[in-house]
Amino acid sequence: MTLYLASDFLSEKRFSFFATYFSEDEVQSRLDTVEAAFFPPTTIDLWGASRVEGLKLKTAELLQIDLINAAQLASMAANIQAGGQASNPGMQNSNEMYSATPFGQQFEQLKKTIAATGFYF
Repeated sequence: MTLYLASDFLSEKRFSFFATYFSEDEVQSRLDTVEAAFFPPTTIDLWGASRVEGLKLKTAELLQIDLINAAQLASMAANIQAGGQASNPGMQNSNEMYSATPFGQQFEQLKKTIAATGFYF
């Protein structure tokens, strides 16, 4: 079940820049994957009206991490090509990476609004 369409996602101003880096099909695939992993139908009661917003924020978070990773790989490749060694000065762990993205921070805030149900991620 497709909860949200990539065309709608990419038409939102806050997410529109992703269209520069990802095709609509890639975004739809990510939306569908995030929906299946984080927002299956069994969570409708849990997330309520925040379900679509959570889907959009989690998808944006993961797309942004893809961009960060691509930039880090390009930087490492350029360093090697210039005669240097491969090094990854980026984030040390996944929690640090997620909290470093604005969308990840917004998702974490949204999760806190539903944590009162007793369900935690």
